[in-house]
Amino acid sequence: MKHIDLLSNLVRTESVSGNFRGQRSVQDQVADYLCSKDITVQQGSDSRPWTLFSTGNEKQTTLFVCHTDTVPFETQLGWTTDPLSGEIDKINGRINGRGSVDMKGGLVAATEAILHASRKGLDASLLLTGDEEIGSLGAQDAAAHLGDIEPELVVVPEATQNLVSYGHRGALWIKARAHGISAHGSRPDLGANAIEKLASNALEIIRSFPARKDDYLGLETVNLGTLAGGSATNIVPDSASATFDFRTIADSDELVNWLEKAFPELEMSSILDLEPVQTRTVPVKLERFSSAEATTFFTDAARLTSVFPCTPFVIWGPGSPTQMHAPNESLELSSLEDAISNFIRILD
Repeated sequence: MKHIDLLSNLVRTESVSGNFRGQRSVQDQVADYLCSKDITVQQGSDSRPWTLFSTGNEKQTTLFVCHTDTVPFETQLGWTTDPLSGEIDKINGRINGRGSVDMKGGLVAATEAILHASRKGLDASLLLTGDEEIGSLGAQDAAAHLGDIEPELVVVPEATQNLVSYGHRGALWIKARAHGISAHGSRPDLGANAIEKLASNALEIIRSFPARKDDYLGLETVNLGTLAGGSATNIVPDSASATFDFRTIADSDELVNWLEKAFPELEMSSILDLEPVQTRTVPVKLERFSSAEATTFFTDAARLTSVFPCTPFVIWGPGSPTQMHAPNESLELSSLEDAISNFIRILD
């Protein structure tokens, strides 16, 4: 089947976040696959490539949003297959490789839906973005060019095992810096150790984090992602930094205020601030489909809800979330076919 070949080729195309040439190649391959007089194509580069495909009336469209970048794999242990093989395992009915689940499989399912829409004269659009994995930066670039679209539904085909998820928590990434006074390592009493200051404060942030809870989105979490400081073992470090990943269920202002007031010794700055996404009313066309819990990860939806404030957003696509970012990532071909069928049904 042609769409399986397309997915295999897309997996073989290295498109790690920051690799704009690879991401553009993925988007161009989809453009070639969708080559039709009934499909309009708009491409932009800005700082990151994006592509918008549309059929029918853009003001009554179902909009699919798919990112074309993947997380890295070069330093990830545990791979027993080539991450860029795109190999079709006929015995187990799977396709292997980085991005097969996250989210080139969902991208191909949406591509088939657009092709179906063009053949039937239906309304559908597909937005391809870049650098989603590092903060949905590509969706942010594309958002300024979407003013003419008024979608009745936005579908983000990330992996949910084809169950409809109606939201996800937001993300607040904070960089915390501690400052000290350098001295010889043999005379720590003459200096002020920035790493010690940062470490003690970082542990307290994790212990005392006032996590809020939402009935659907769940409990807020915090992860200490990186820790860096010092220049040599025999020098008292005069600077250190750490990054925190907070997953939020509401506006981040309350959390930022808490951090600044409770930890005045640290210099805080925001790296990323994405709003949570939640569709509270099930769209009629989705009532027949089984629903899922909120996803634990964020998506491009976080960058687009402000562009389409009255539009319901759902996260709904093939594959298991446990395969995302994992070694030996692979997608069940039956899950892909189910996604294609689902997307065509909502368009029909």
